[in-house]
Amino acid sequence: MREKMMTLILPVQQRIEAEWLPRYQQLDRREQRLLLGAAVLLPILIVVFGLILPMQDSQQALRADLSRVEKQAVEAEQLAHYLIKHPAHKQNAANSGHLLTTVEQLARKTGVRQYMTRLKPQNSPDGASQRLMIRMKDVPYDATLRWVDALAKAHAGLKSLKIQATDKPGYIHVRAMLTNR
Repeated sequence: MREKMMTLILPVQQRIEAEWLPRYQQLDRREQRLLLGAAVLLPILIVVFGLILPMQDSQQALRADLSRVEKQAVEAEQLAHYLIKHPAHKQNAANSGHLLTTVEQLARKTGVRQYMTRLKPQNSPDGASQRLMIRMKDVPYDATLRWVDALAKAHAGLKSLKIQATDKPGYIHVRAMLTNR
C-alpha cells in the first residue's frame, strides 16, 4: 500500500521541485505570501461554497417539507376523528341515487376527478349496498380533503382510505373504498 502511494506521490513531488519551486523562489516576498494565502484560502472556499452551503440549503428544504407533512398528518387525524364522530346515516343522499354518480359529481365539484385513475364498482358481501373502489395518483392533498369532506356531507360511507406520500411535497396517492350505507 505504501509503495503504491509512493509511486503516485513521487512524480508530483519531482514536478513540484523541478518546475514550481524555482518559479516560486523567483517571486518577491510579497508575491510569495500572496500565493501561500491563496493556496490556504482556496480549499477552504471550495469546502464552504461547494459542500457546506449546499448541504445547509438541502437541510432547510427538508425541514420545510417535514413541517408541511406534519401539518398534513394533523389535518388527516382531524379528518379521521370527524369521520368517526359523524358516521354516514342509513337514509342519505348517496342512497337516493347511484353511488358512482354521486362520487363523480363530488369529484368534479372538488377538482379531484382529473386525478382519478380507477373507478371500479364492486359487489358488496350483502348484495344490497353499492361499493366503489377509487384510486387517485398525484392528487393535491388539500383537494383530497375537500373531496372527503364533500363525501361526508353527502353521507357516502367511507369504508377505507389509504393515503400514500409521493416524491412531490403536497401531493399524495389515494386508495378509497366507498359504500352507500
